[in-house]
Amino acid sequence: MKIYTGVGDAGTTQLAGGTTVSKAHLRVQAYGSLDELNSLIGLAAREAQNHPLRRAELEILTESLLRLQHQLFNAGATIACDKPEVRARLPQLKPAAAHRLETAIDQMTEKLPLLTEFVLPGGHPLACHLHVARSVCRRAERDYVNFLNESGESDESYHLLVFLNRLSDYFFTAARYANFVFGVNDQAWRKDLA
Repeated sequence: MKIYTGVGDAGTTQLAGGTTVSKAHLRVQAYGSLDELNSLIGLAAREAQNHPLRRAELEILTESLLRLQHQLFNAGATIACDKPEVRARLPQLKPAAAHRLETAIDQMTEKLPLLTEFVLPGGHPLACHLHVARSVCRRAERDYVNFLNESGESDESYHLLVFLNRLSDYFFTAARYANFVFGVNDQAWRKDLA
């Protein structure tokens, strides 16, 4: 496979169904945000693997992050396809994916101190990567909703709305869990510093 083709040099790209659209098209923006999120997950996964002494405690993260990369790649591929008959042959995100996220959130939450106030993004570098992933996930969700609203398509083809909403919760919890594993206290939001 040749990496460069020159096809997109005029600001257009070809969707998986063969249609040529602007690189600013809402569909392209939606799957582009998922691609960006996937890259951030790769960065977080690498950071988690850099700590062999914490391998057992971080295993819940490293396994989930790799699965998430595959799921987001599949989701991006389906969004990149504008032809339902072609999209039906692509790997589909299953509704059970959101339930797996809920299970992972619950498993991490059981080990964490009770959350009683808002916390600022930050802490250990792994937690910071996960907080950035959370923010990009929320943008990806907005981009996806914007695409659905403008295109008139339904989420039934993608099963992504619940998944992305749960995924941002997962990243928030995972960031807190990373701080917990490394003995870093979450920084509470101080309203008095306005």
